[in-house]
Amino acid sequence: MHVLNLVPLVRLLFPLVIGIFSAFLLPIDNPFIFYFIAVLLILLIATYIFKPFKNNYALEPIFGILLHLFLFLAGFELAKLNSVNFSAPELEIIAKSRQKNTLVIATIVDSPQRKIKSIKVIAEISAICIDNEWFSFSKKAMLFIGHRQGINSITYGDKLLLRTNLNIIPTAQNPGEFNYKNYLLYRQVALQAFVSEKNYLLLEQNTGNIILRFANECRSKLVAILEQSGLTNQELAVASALIIGERTQLDSNLIQAYSASGATHILSVSGLHVGIVYLVLHQLLLILFRFKSAKIINSVIIITVLWFYALLTGLSPSVLRAATMFSFIVLGQTFKRNTNIYNTLAASAILLLVINPSLIMDVGFQLSYLAVLGIVFLYPKFYDLWIPANYLLDKIWSITCVSMAAQIATLPLTCYYFHQFPNYFLLSNLLVIPISTGIIYLGILTMLFSAVPCVFYLLGFLLKQTVIILNNIVLLIEKLPFSTLKDIYINEFQLVVFFLFVLFVIIYFIRLKVKYCFLSLLALLIFVVVLSFKNYQKNLSEKFIVFNINKISAYEFKLGNKGFIMADSSFFSNTLSQKFHTQAYRAQLGVNSELAILLDKKNQFFPDFSNIKRGNFFYKANFIQANNKRILIITPANLKMIKKLKYSSLYLDYLIISGDVKVKLKDLFKYFKISAFIIDSSNSKLKSDAWMKEAQELSIRCFDVKKTGALEFQL
Repeated sequence: MHVLNLVPLVRLLFPLVIGIFSAFLLPIDNPFIFYFIAVLLILLIATYIFKPFKNNYALEPIFGILLHLFLFLAGFELAKLNSVNFSAPELEIIAKSRQKNTLVIATIVDSPQRKIKSIKVIAEISAICIDNEWFSFSKKAMLFIGHRQGINSITYGDKLLLRTNLNIIPTAQNPGEFNYKNYLLYRQVALQAFVSEKNYLLLEQNTGNIILRFANECRSKLVAILEQSGLTNQELAVASALIIGERTQLDSNLIQAYSASGATHILSVSGLHVGIVYLVLHQLLLILFRFKSAKIINSVIIITVLWFYALLTGLSPSVLRAATMFSFIVLGQTFKRNTNIYNTLAASAILLLVINPSLIMDVGFQLSYLAVLGIVFLYPKFYDLWIPANYLLDKIWSITCVSMAAQIATLPLTCYYFHQFPNYFLLSNLLVIPISTGIIYLGILTMLFSAVPCVFYLLGFLLKQTVIILNNIVLLIEKLPFSTLKDIYINEFQLVVFFLFVLFVIIYFIRLKVKYCFLSLLALLIFVVVLSFKNYQKNLSEKFIVFNINKISAYEFKLGNKGFIMADSSFFSNTLSQKFHTQAYRAQLGVNSELAILLDKKNQFFPDFSNIKRGNFFYKANFIQANNKRILIITPANLKMIKKLKYSSLYLDYLIISGDVKVKLKDLFKYFKISAFIIDSSNSKLKSDAWMKEAQELSIRCFDVKKTGALEFQL
């Protein structure tokens, strides 16, 4: 408790964070909470002012209890107010917009991300017109606008007239799939729309916030300067990401290489970048301004430039944290206040969470604060273990200590979110941190000397070569044997236990008390027991899954530790689709050996069903028998063969309809006895709706994967 008394803001941060987390996790929306907060605030003021509470030690805890309860409920209410909810009239407007001729007025509120065939923007919807009737509206939407000549003119602050249909962003459609809906909701984006190249019109320009617009224009100009200096392709993409946080041009394979080597953090503008800007400014201003009142002027300049740089780089959570923290440090130095780094971190977190409670759910925000805490707390302890006499060894040891401190602090969260661990993170950081720091300095110099051609092109050449070296090192580390420990999947309970294990290990090595060693071993034991039980359940589980992937047929059969995936050629040719929609879930299933089966779309003969025994796994010509379940997949190619069958009494547990096959459900009963129909995601909405209507009329069980999401059945 004595330690916590030294960092009062850290103590206040805990109830606020727990309250915000509770609001996101618990579906409670009670209007009386606000009044309860007001009552608590009055009681807090009363207990602070009245002398009986101030002078009576027995009554002092009352103030602390009231304060913690107030912060918990304030965090809860702030998060609820910040969350996106639709009113009944808004839901009605959205429903109408999907059915009728709709016009939408939208203003771009973020930097556009330009793709090969489209442009992705976040826009504020201000009005919707349905059948010549206008409705006011106020929600953010993710827009995908088709590419056409002149599309580059679309920028932040432009107001557009769109002809499109608005849709509420769907939840994840496959188990284990990244929840894109929650990701956007935490950014107050609840709708999405696809706009063709002919269905938008520019109404007005430069309507956004003047400061944000200026920052976006500066970022675009700086990227253009880097391009003019000779950088192209991935060198330009990496340099833009490193220096000004422009990540839209990064290739997914290169991002994966940086992730596998443990160097992803350098692709995001973070505390390192803000720290460099702070140090350069601090040293420069010390030289330029030496008069008596220079401290205040220097502080104003530093804080202004830091926040402009934060704006310029897109206000990512790590930059917000760093800019806020350095601002508190600068103010503390100006007014000669001794600032505790933990208090400073807590103050920056409280300020940012009060402004935007959704930041607590941002992975970058969580990792940023954990990494800094790890560095602040563990780095000095690691570094003191050995003080090298050699300057070069000292720098190598320093980087190693920083890498270990940050990695240990973020390890549980990294495993939870990214399901992998970079085994060569020490080697990677030893090489990439100095090189990336050099790239930042070179990039700043290149921009500063853009008006001096000979120096500008020389610096541009050096910058490009340095980025090439960085990329090659990262790609080389990725290709090393056992570079990444993959398919690590832990649940929320295991995450908490993992954090406790790391915490108790750290405390043990600092205090060397046996009880902390015991507690760390207990946490490890619980983690291992839970993991073993999960693996035991995986090995026993036998499932059949129909995935929901737009215009694609894909199914998984899991028998013990063996997995069999059956899909059409478009699935196997699209590695990104495989990774995004199915890889996480297949890894969670614990499949050790896999068999990939191409869905048969040719006219091949069906097996002799009479000779097929129940048990294990058999497939031929889109007929599958897994244990005691019989499944048949009908496609346009094999429908003719089905009509030639004479097995009218053959029982099927599931008949899957694929590829918009031209058939009526009632006609299929001529050939099979069918327990249930499944309409997979390769079928059109028109066909699916017709089959569902027919199934309802015939009182037959029928599932439409596009409506239900992925289906999972026990085998």
